[in-house]
Amino acid sequence: MGKEATMGKEATMGHTDEVGRSQPDELRRYISPYARWSWLLLLCVLIGMVGTFIVTKLQPPVYRATTVLIVDAETAPAPDEGTQLATTYAQLVTRPIVLQGAARLAGHVSARSLAERVQSTVESNTALIDIAVDDTSPSRAALQANAVASAFTSVLVQQGLGTRYPVSVFQQAVAPATPDHPNPIRNAVIAGVLAFVLAVALIHLLDALDAQPTMAAKPNEQVDLGAGDRVPQEGIDLESTDLVDMSPHSAESLPLGGGA
Repeated sequence: MGKEATMGKEATMGHTDEVGRSQPDELRRYISPYARWSWLLLLCVLIGMVGTFIVTKLQPPVYRATTVLIVDAETAPAPDEGTQLATTYAQLVTRPIVLQGAARLAGHVSARSLAERVQSTVESNTALIDIAVDDTSPSRAALQANAVASAFTSVLVQQGLGTRYPVSVFQQAVAPATPDHPNPIRNAVIAGVLAFVLAVALIHLLDALDAQPTMAAKPNEQVDLGAGDRVPQEGIDLESTDLVDMSPHSAESLPLGGGA
């Protein structure tokens, strides 16, 4: 019994050592493609980050100015009516009738141009409306944001809504000191991450192509029929092969058993 236990223990230890040796091999096999193609990985990331940074830097900076409106919730019939009114009003800010009046107030701009650059949003669970305008000039962005807010309050008064549910300017827009977008550093980091992912996928593809076995058979290579017989792929030499003549004349010349 002691000898069997010792043999079992040795077998277990041998299996453990084999598993321990196979793990580094698997890790090495997984890492080796990246080590071999590390230059490609670095090149893709570098090109993606530098190229995106340069392209972003060449784009003109865009500034965003924001005017904040507040809806008078005291006149609302229910406590949450102020938030609902703010949501409704935010959708009316970008209507053509409002933008046409804002274009007249700001000057040197069309309602269509404002429609492409104006955004109106409601701050979460509040009666505040943010009117934001993007422009390559910070002062012009602030001027147009205030013009949209002023035109909107005027339209509400004309429609009779300004008396029942009044809206006032809580904070006027000022010229921003820094551009809102594009952000070269942020875009470069995003491009670097995407380039890294694409490079990893490309390395996997190249490694898979390198690992494919060559299936084309060589000339003069024998084909295994599975039963131990091997037949050469080249054609059979008929001249050097003894063939049996099975014609009728040859059958007559064959001796028959039992004949005299």
